[in-house]
Amino acid sequence: MIQRKTLRSALAALPILAAIVCLLISPAKYGKSITEGISLWAVCVLPATFPFLFLTALFTQLSLFEGLARRLSPLFSRGFRVSGAGGCAAILSALSGYPVGARSVLDLYESGRVGKEEVFRVACLASTTGPMFLVGAVGNGMFSSPSLGWIMLACHFAAVRACVLFFEIFRKAAAARRGDFET
Repeated sequence: MIQRKTLRSALAALPILAAIVCLLISPAKYGKSITEGISLWAVCVLPATFPFLFLTALFTQLSLFEGLARRLSPLFSRGFRVSGAGGCAAILSALSGYPVGARSVLDLYESGRVGKEEVFRVACLASTTGPMFLVGAVGNGMFSSPSLGWIMLACHFAAVRACVLFFEIFRKAAAARRGDFET
């Protein structure tokens, strides 16, 4: 058992060590690529993400958020087995994209508004790509077709919904195997 663990660890380390060797062999080449990647992130990703992170963090602290969470609670508890606060995090993620959803889930969990038993389901729902990326960057920027971006976004949201439904099916099957009939 320990030998398998050591072997897996060694295999996982190989690509990391290969990357380090490549950086050491040709630091100028890879240094330039790293600088370009960081520059691209700073120019394209950060400006698109930071305002959403900042504004959604403020929004989750408002009493309006709590009211919206109460109103959404019946819909999200029936459809996804999550609280209204978790549903709000999913909506924020759908509007803003992945880092915002993940940060919202963490903030809600740390403040006790999303419980330990639902945080996994909320994280699944709130791990979405936002329209700004799929429609703007991918659809319009890469494929010159915003409509293709909207199609990809709809497929992405459908896939998130399907994953949550599959997790629920597996949860019920596991509960049945354990003899836990509470669903």
